[in-house]
Amino acid sequence: MNYPKAYVDYLVYFHAARDYFECHEVMEEYWKEHPDDPLKEVWHVCIQLAVTAYHERRGNFAGALKMLKQARSRMRATGMPLLLNKAGLDAERLNSMTEHWQCKLETASSEGLQEQNESRFADPVLPIVDQSLLQASRAEAERRGLMWLAPSRMDEASLIHKHKLRDRSDVMKARQEAWLRKRTSD
Repeated sequence: MNYPKAYVDYLVYFHAARDYFECHEVMEEYWKEHPDDPLKEVWHVCIQLAVTAYHERRGNFAGALKMLKQARSRMRATGMPLLLNKAGLDAERLNSMTEHWQCKLETASSEGLQEQNESRFADPVLPIVDQSLLQASRAEAERRGLMWLAPSRMDEASLIHKHKLRDRSDVMKARQEAWLRKRTSD
């Protein structure tokens, strides 16, 4: 299958850079620009899994758990296993992985382990079964000077807390304009 470049970029951010924030950004942009893509629900799940990992790594277990439950709910929709497989993922293994992940987050959330998260966080690995997709993703990671399946750099605040460090003025302006349009149309 010919996968979108955004998906390969997503996989590189997810498995090599461990930049879950950028995973979300690159996939969400593609997802919004291609509303008729037959795999749009898979892209939505990918976005949610990246957000889950981002929250968990920061110790926000409640946020991670909420997002993961939404992803798992979406994954149970009719036809999703076939779509996940078309996206080069093993749907059965992904379901099992996310089930285990959810149990881990529920335990962490109920025990209030935020301060111990650095030693507990384990980067998730998506079960890529399409060898051409895996090869393309690994080659792109290598081209960028990244190591495939490298662990998160837990001491790098710019990676861990990226949402706090970015310029959001364009987003805030767009939201304000949308709010004003809606208000004047009512």
